[in-house]
Amino acid sequence: MKKIVYMVLFLLLVYQVIAINSAPVADFNYEINGKFVIFDASPSYDPDGYIISYSWNFGDGIVGIGKIVNHTYELEGIYNVTLTVVDNSGNVNSTTKTITADITPPSTVCKLIPNANGRSGWYVSNLILNLAAEDALSGINKTFYKIDEGNWKEYISSVIISEEGVHTAYYYSVDKSGNYEESKSVVFKIDKTPPSTSIFIDKNSSNGWYNEKINVSLFPNDGISGINKTLYRINGGGFSEYNGSISIADGKYFFEYFSVDMAGNFEEINRIEIKIDTVSPEINILSPSKGLYVFGRKIFDTETVFVIGNITIAVECYDLNGIKIIEFYYDDIYRGNSNSSISFWEINEFSIGKHKIKLIAYDLAGNKCTKIEEVYIINLKWN
Repeated sequence: MKKIVYMVLFLLLVYQVIAINSAPVADFNYEINGKFVIFDASPSYDPDGYIISYSWNFGDGIVGIGKIVNHTYELEGIYNVTLTVVDNSGNVNSTTKTITADITPPSTVCKLIPNANGRSGWYVSNLILNLAAEDALSGINKTFYKIDEGNWKEYISSVIISEEGVHTAYYYSVDKSGNYEESKSVVFKIDKTPPSTSIFIDKNSSNGWYNEKINVSLFPNDGISGINKTLYRINGGGFSEYNGSISIADGKYFFEYFSVDMAGNFEEINRIEIKIDTVSPEINILSPSKGLYVFGRKIFDTETVFVIGNITIAVECYDLNGIKIIEFYYDDIYRGNSNSSISFWEINEFSIGKHKIKLIAYDLAGNKCTKIEEVYIINLKWN
């Protein structure tokens, strides 16, 4: 029994000796500012005593002593720093960490995709902003960008830019040592919208026709890149550059026009029909002509028109572009109208003496022709 007790006491004594002689724990933090580093061994401890010394090997051939020490590296680079601690029992422990002494800012490269696909450096589509940052020592921490006067944003992946106009993208990166790259910028111009062109004709039309020579003016507009040129053509001919108002005379025309902006956007071709007729219609009184008429039948020619009984007025009217209306007046009293090229009106009422036949024809353009003829009528018809 005594042997067992002695054995237990011996084991307890050995355990105490081993516990009392536990090695210290070596650990440290550090704070880097370029090539200047603060090393702090405060996290180191001894479980059964206390640490009596802290020694440092900074990895560049320089050593130091102390719980908290500063060190400045002469050269940038990656260094293995070793902390060695000794406790009050003479036990020793070490730990090594790798640090980077870096005072060189990172470098960021900007690429716009695609290359400018319009004229004069303009984009006529959305574009993609790609940023690629490099740092030879500590590595990239973050990259930031902003468009124009917007807020800075962290760059995560490619940025699609669609807003039209002239823009400036700013960007920079920060490495893991806290070095800030100086902000860079790139300017780009986006215009995806074709120009528009309005047309002005200096005369008013009637039924789609003009009855006088006209002047056509074109007014292009583009609110982003501006107008490069305006083109027009008449009746399918070759396009000409517009340099001022265009005079157009009689005829029917198809007038086409469009504009191109400085970015190279083409407006869709505009097409209008222009019809001009400055010539008045012609009126020809077929019957009665100069001669003697008895109940509508011509007996013989005379210097004037003599009618006995009733008479039918026969009129032929002609216009190259079409007659709108012919008005018939008898003694300046309106009696009716027609829109036929040949028209008829009958006069069969009591009459003795001279009368006036007046015809007024209007073509589609509003041109007017008046024809007057005097006749002598004897008609004893009683109503």
